[in-house]
Amino acid sequence: MNPRPDVIIIGGGISGTATAWELAQHGVRTTLLEADNLASMASGWTLAGVRQSGRHPAELPLAQAAIKRWARLAEELDAAVEYRQDGNLRLALTEEDTPTIRKVVEDGTSAGIEMRFLGSNDAVREIAPTLAPDIPAASWCPTDGHANPAETVRAFAEAARRAGADIRIATPVRALRYIGDRVTGVEIDGEVLEADTVVVAAGVYTPRLLAPLGIDVPLTLVPAIQTVPVEHPQLRQVLGQAQGGVALRQQVSGHF
Repeated sequence: MNPRPDVIIIGGGISGTATAWELAQHGVRTTLLEADNLASMASGWTLAGVRQSGRHPAELPLAQAAIKRWARLAEELDAAVEYRQDGNLRLALTEEDTPTIRKVVEDGTSAGIEMRFLGSNDAVREIAPTLAPDIPAASWCPTDGHANPAETVRAFAEAARRAGADIRIATPVRALRYIGDRVTGVEIDGEVLEADTVVVAAGVYTPRLLAPLGIDVPLTLVPAIQTVPVEHPQLRQVLGQAQGGVALRQQVSGHF
């Protein structure tokens, strides 16, 4: 029988598994509960961009710290996470988009990020030759990159498990247990688990779990699509567009 955990984490995505790793390696008794499989929801389908460019200024310090962390994450977790620092292109799809792209470059440069304005299709295709021949401009941040989200989640989980964390899949949390305004544990099928601290990292299921506490967490759902593996073209950069709304990358496996 596992000892009473100090911390229970709800959710086996990137937030939950990374938290489990950080806690377990510092000797905190940690139990992670995932309703399905690791990375089965948003963390398995995210764009997985590791990006500084185009960030809100409030996000930038964390994004810059993340770049440094990702550079050594595979070694830290002793696992392949398919991190590639091959840059980010934000594309102007029409001439009308060009001022927006210039502003992205100006803002990034003033924040100390290495960025460049690409003012012609030739300049854009010199970096990404597989792109269409009618893109008038783009911003270029060579220090941005991307990784394999599902493999990264599994790497965090395995590292946490090696450090002593209890990682349970197919274990949905039905409700939080609480006394007054203090959470004391969770209800799972046929069992109550108690802990001093509960971390809710359950993605789209978070509002349902927190609603009984009077906490409203508004979420906006964004669809993600994955193709079958595509051998050509080989696209190493993450792509975005001036007005947002769509982003694209190709994994090492060939999937877009």
